[in-house]
Amino acid sequence: MAVTKRPKTIDQFIGAAPDAEKTIRQHGKQVAISLALPRELLDKADAQAKDLCISRAAFIKLAINRLLSEEAKR
Repeated sequence: MAVTKRPKTIDQFIGAAPDAEKTIRQHGKQVAISLALPRELLDKADAQAKDLCISRAAFIKLAINRLLSEEAKR
């Protein structure tokens, strides 16, 4: 078991628990997320991103935007 620094307040202690409410990291108007994908799907996305000369993040944003646009047309 790792020795950690004692929290200064009870709120810090509770907030550090594994089941504590997640904090949202925001960078300007964008929010950072963690996303788990099957390796095969990630490999396919990376290959498509490379073909389009864009980053993985840009490809994921593009794919989400396209799907949402298609759904909005329905």
